Parts: sequence; structure tokens; C-alpha cells
Amino acid sequence: MKKIGILGGTFSPIHLGHVKIALAAYKQFDLDEVLFIPSGISYMKRNMDILDSDVRKELTEIAIKDYPYFRMDTIEIDRGGNSYTYETLLELHKREKAEYYFIAGADTLFSIEKWKEPGLIFSNCTLLIARRFEYDNDDLSLKIEELKSRYECDIRIIDIPFIDISSTEIRDRIVKNENIHELVSPEMEDYIKEKGLYL
Repeated sequence: MKKIGILGGTFSPIHLGHVKIALAAYKQFDLDEVLFIPSGISYMKRNMDILDSDVRKELTEIAIKDYPYFRMDTIEIDRGGNSYTYETLLELHKREKAEYYFIAGADTLFSIEKWKEPGLIFSNCTLLIARRFEYDNDDLSLKIEELKSRYECDIRIIDIPFIDISSTEIRDRIVKNENIHELVSPEMEDYIKEKGLYL
């Protein structure tokens, strides 16, 4: 069966950390492709500085254009309204019979039970988790075992060094007129400057 990775987010903006994590997951778990899914309306991030969906789609296309096994999917933007991960997974399963792998940072494990229908999320995908500085290995292992016991889910760790990049940092640097060239691709940096984004 086809193995499809999913990397979702507001992508405001998407950055090199997203690409590196997706690439590591693609290689380590022998995925056939990775879908990059910009969120529609994120009910978890209503007060954040989130760009218009058309701009976020264009940024996503720029970020993944050099990777033939990465593909943008506008399923959440097209659906409209709040973006719920469980709905996206159910819709993807209806659209294509495949094994789905949800790629996320370790912080997701500590918040996912507050998401809508976490049980349906766990039952419709395997979670691939990238470590983050905020959580040491012991805390992460304990949380994984707790969730596995509660939901009988499949959670695996992506073997990749810590990636200390965030969209918040990029937005802050732009406001302060600091460079972002080590956080995004050169083409994306040019696009952000040309459009005057986040200023």
C-alpha cells in the first residue's frame, strides 16, 4: 500500500525546518510522498499573524519545488471553516486508500489530546515525531508510552537532530529588519522582501 506523509501547519511562513523534517521522515520511513497541507482557519491560532491562504500556498510551492516527492495539498483551505486534523485524515482516506503518516514536532504529543477527536487522529495515521529542545528524551518516551496505552496508537521518532527554527522567529526578525537567510530558502527570502510580508 502507498505510504503518504502529511505535514500540516499554518506555514506563516513555511521554513527550512519544515522541509528538513519532511525530508528525514520521507527517507527514514520509506514514504512514497509527503503532502504539505497549509491550514485553512486554525482554531488553535486565531490571534496569530497569519498570511492570506493564497500567499501561504505560494510560499509552500516555493519551499518544496525542488523535491519531486513533495506535493502541496490545499484540502484544508478548500474545505473552508476551521481546520481539524481528524477531518483531513478522514477525507484523505476516502480520496485514496493508503497508509498515512502524520509528521509533527514533539510539542504536538503534549497538546494533541486537546485537539478535536484525538482518538480519530490516532486511529487514522501513524505519528512521526521530531524531537524539540523543550522536551528531553525521558519526558518524550513517557508521553509516547502514555498515549500508546490510552489510544493503542503507533508513534515513532524521526531520527534527525534538533531543528531550532520557528515561524515566529522569522516574523520577529523581519520586523526588526534582521536577516533570515539561514531560516528560509534564498528564493523565499526574496519573495518575502519583494511582497513586504510581515511589515
